[in-house]
Amino acid sequence: MEPQTRRIKNIHISGFWFGYAQCARLVFIGIVFSVGAWIIKTYDECIASVFIGIVIMFTALAGASMSFSNVPSVSIAKASANTIFSIIDEKSTLDIREGHQAKI
Repeated sequence: MEPQTRRIKNIHISGFWFGYAQCARLVFIGIVFSVGAWIIKTYDECIASVFIGIVIMFTALAGASMSFSNVPSVSIAKASANTIFSIIDEKSTLDIREGHQAKI
């Protein structure tokens, strides 16, 4: 019974954080559009140019968030690359360029 209770608790905690993340994202989008509307109203800016600026900012943030999500994988990839390059750099016993044959 205890593992099931722990799982249910973890599910509720995960659901809370998922809801919080979605809320924070949508509140941020709302703030950005509110600031854009304020800029259009106060400074009489062109609606198209403000919208293009907002889209560029959202696209840049999406790219940055995708990049940051891969940061933990960098150390794993680096360790894997070191292993692969150590195998490539290993001296081969079958190298025929040195003028002798390997013992088979």
